[in-house]
Amino acid sequence: PAEVRAAGEAGEQALARVSSAVSARLADLGHPERAMSFPIMRFLRDAWADLPDVDLLDDILRRRWLPFLTTVFDPVPADVERDARTVHRSAAVLVRARLSVDAGDLRRRLADDGVVGRDDDRPLEELAVEWPLAAGVDTVLVGARRPEYVTRLSTSLRRQPPR
Repeated sequence: PAEVRAAGEAGEQALARVSSAVSARLADLGHPERAMSFPIMRFLRDAWADLPDVDLLDDILRRRWLPFLTTVFDPVPADVERDARTVHRSAAVLVRARLSVDAGDLRRRLADDGVVGRDDDRPLEELAVEWPLAAGVDTVLVGARRPEYVTRLSTSLRRQPPR
């Protein structure tokens, strides 16, 4: 959709501005390196929009990229900080959009396999647990990272015992 395309373009432009600012700052400090000499900058250039989930994106930006920018600038200029937030927001939009497409594909496959009805609108985590149970698996290991997932799944499993 247009929103996803706009987020991608905004993120690419913001990342290019941050890269230019980092290269300029390094030159001002007398360092011959350019922004893309650093692995975190190359990673973001090549993969910022393709991360598998928003939690990983948050972790990389919070624990790797923002400390890198702080080290280069100390303090980070407002325009660079604003562009860094734009990259973060844009990447989050792209990751969520990609995951929602994958979720839709999974829903269709589960419906095609007869695991769930075509009009079943339960959350994907419930469907993901039900799928192996419906296939005859006795136990499903759930790596729930959010309390609401645990609550939702435990309610679902109590309501529908494994077949």
